[in-house]
Order: sequence, then structure tokens, then C-alpha cells
Amino acid sequence: MKRTQLEEALSGSSVWSRFRVGNESFVLEGKAISSEAELLFQVIYTLLNDPGFRQEEYIVAMKNFETMYRQLQQDVSGAERLYVDEFFTSEAIASGLPDWEEFKKLTLDDVVAWLKPYFMNAPLELSVVGEIDEEEIIALAGKYLGSLPVRRYTETSQPVAQFPVEQEFEVAIDSMIDKALVKCGWLTDDNSDISRSRRLHVLAAVFEQRLRQKMREELGKSYSPSAYSVTSRIYPGYGALFTEVVVDNASIDIARDVVDGIGDSFAANPVEEAELERAREPIVTSLKDTARTNGYWLHSVLALSSRNRQQLEWPKTLISDFDSISGDQINEMARIYLRDERRGIAVIRSENVNSN
Repeated sequence: MKRTQLEEALSGSSVWSRFRVGNESFVLEGKAISSEAELLFQVIYTLLNDPGFRQEEYIVAMKNFETMYRQLQQDVSGAERLYVDEFFTSEAIASGLPDWEEFKKLTLDDVVAWLKPYFMNAPLELSVVGEIDEEEIIALAGKYLGSLPVRRYTETSQPVAQFPVEQEFEVAIDSMIDKALVKCGWLTDDNSDISRSRRLHVLAAVFEQRLRQKMREELGKSYSPSAYSVTSRIYPGYGALFTEVVVDNASIDIARDVVDGIGDSFAANPVEEAELERAREPIVTSLKDTARTNGYWLHSVLALSSRNRQQLEWPKTLISDFDSISGDQINEMARIYLRDERRGIAVIRSENVNSN
């Protein structure tokens, strides 16, 4: 069926589905009210076993991509995706975006040749959450997926990413808007230790508090700086604590100096309990709300758990572990990771700001 035909066939039902490409897997996902679970299984089964690769859809997609690339090239946030993401992983295969001139050479045949073997042969993992009858779901899974031929898994080489320690990158974009992005990162570690990953998230929250106070209150800048931690599940040993500050071009050096100063500040001004609680409380509140949703259990706990069994244990300590984080632990994280020899810096500046 074409998309319009499928939408017509499903009209009046609650069934929704989509296909997406993740860093670790291809995903067919959908949702429906509990009474339409079998219809949802039928749709997923059909998309998996009889996918439609259509030239007219390819043409529409490529036009949309061309528009997206054009927009990204005109803004510092877009240029971050085009240039900076690759810099911070040394052009790792799953990071950033390829050059448009190379991207537009991809044909529909290229897509089919890449994707179809996975649809036909790659092993499947099924995750279901919601208000469901377990026995019914097990029976439907057996009926629609359990009868498929045995699938063979081929081990591929481990992807690698290198953090650009002690390196700097700068790019200028053609824009009439006087805006620049200063992004600093410190090499941390991967997501193999969930306790460490959680403490890095809190360290980033404290960093953001100090950065915002410095930029807004002491320098009078109204921008919204951010700090966040990334701990990779696919690149061994790769993780980073990033800061991003958007300023005008004249303030680039000020922003760099401020970020450097915050990075150094943890040695002279260790995190105390009041500051820790201000950073941790919003995280814990958000996690409590998130843990009540189907999305959390599906995407953070169950999805890909056949490869990462330890994530099934994470919910048991989610709140208690965050509550147990101490200022001494955050100070130790800062001492280990926030060092100049672990840092990389990227700057995106706009040009032709004063052009008519």
C-alpha cells in the first residue's frame, strides 16, 4: 500500500506507526488502544515483510532534505549539526551530517540495498508497554513474529569515536544575523557505569547554574547558556560534558573566558549542599514524572535491552541513586574530568552581518 492507501485502510482506528533509524538499530514502532493490539501487530508485520520503496517518496524526501540543509547553513545552531558534531567525535560514522553534495548522490537503490537485508535477516527485539493483557500480547507476538524464519546475526566491527582533546575548531557561516556559538567539551566516559553517568548529569546541572549566573548576572548577557552530559552507548570510552553559549560575534572571547573560568571554579569553590540540591531537585522531579510514562519504560528501559541487559536494573535505583549523590562526589567528578588537557573547543561565527 502507498501511504495514502494505508491511512485510508486505518481510518477510524487508533493505530499509528512509523519507521526510524537510530544509532544502534532500525526501529518499527507504533501505538494503539489495547483493543486494537492485533491490528497494530498486523501493520508492523506487513511493514517488516512487505516494505514499499517508492521513487515518488524518495523524491519528496530529497527535496525536504535539500530545504533542511539550506536552512541549517544559515544559522549557528544548524551549522552545529553540519560541522561541530563531527568535530567532537573526529568524524565518527554516526555523528553529524554528511556534506550535501555527497548526500544528494544517494539513490533509492542505495537505500534499498542498505536497508532490505536488515529487514529480511536481522534479529528482532520486541518491546511492548501499556495497559495490556500479557498473554494476549505473547500470543500475538507468536502469531505474527514467532513464525518468521530464523534470522542470522552478523557481528560488525565496533564503531569508534575520538574526542578532540586540546583541539580547537572554528567555522564561519554566511548570515545576516549577528550570532555566534561557543561550544566547549570535556572528555568524560561512556555509559557502561550508570552511577557515573548520573553524577555527570548532576555535575553538568551545577555547571549550567554557575554559567548562567556569570553570563546573565555579572556580564549582563541575556542569552541562555546550557551545559549537559553525553555518555555514549555505542562508542566505548566516549562521553563528554558540553557547554553551549550563544552570543554576538563581539562576545566570543568573553564567552570562552567565562566557560574556562567556570571549569576552573570547582577547585576553588567546591560544590556545597545547597548548590547541589538546587541542581539535583529539578532532575529528580522530572525523572519522577517521566518514570510514570510509557515512553520511559519503552525507550529507556526495554528498547535494546537484549543487548544491554543491565538497563533493566536501572529503574530500581533511579530516584534513590540521584538522592544519594553528594557534593564530594560531584567535586571528585569535576577534579577528574574538568581539566584543560581533556577539553576541546568549537566556535561558529556569522559573517556578512552588516551587508545590505
